[in-house]
Amino acid sequence: MAPHHYDRDQDLIKLSVHSWLLKIAGKTILIDCCCGNNRRRPARPFWDMLNTPYLERLAAAGARPQDIDYVMCTHLHHDHVGWNTQLRERLLGADLSRMPANVISKPDFEYYQSSMRTRTRPSRWSSHIPRLRAARSWRAGRADLVTGPHRLNEFLESCRRPVHSAGHVVFKLDSGRRTGRLHR
Repeated sequence: MAPHHYDRDQDLIKLSVHSWLLKIAGKTILIDCCCGNNRRRPARPFWDMLNTPYLERLAAAGARPQDIDYVMCTHLHHDHVGWNTQLRERLLGADLSRMPANVISKPDFEYYQSSMRTRTRPSRWSSHIPRLRAARSWRAGRADLVTGPHRLNEFLESCRRPVHSAGHVVFKLDSGRRTGRLHR
């Protein structure tokens, strides 16, 4: 793993959190929304109260939040959904019709909904806030809860792989010429 994924001097594994921006068939799709800024995460000091230029980087990559048609989540841990609603709340206001549609794993969503009802902490990797945001988009009619293979369009499909969370998914992109999988 060294030197790219492990720092021997500090005895630390290097983590990398990413979003993917796809433009396919006239739609702009954002996969995983990283950590988000100004969020309390005391159990993860390196993600606590971040202040990153995420929106500027997103714009430099070719999309402003209001340009995004779909937000797809591989799973609902906080380092994958931090910008899901802040994108909407900050830039789109209360106009729910302009919110991007969310594609969310139903098993993950139900797992975290259950943990919120029973007030149990799901894991040290998560907090309830991202799930509350997922619930808001679901209640607003802007979330598709998917279970098995789900085809968003002719090029993109999600497949369930519950190895990292209760409803973790991978995305398969097939352009007709090339095929790839996004594993997170």
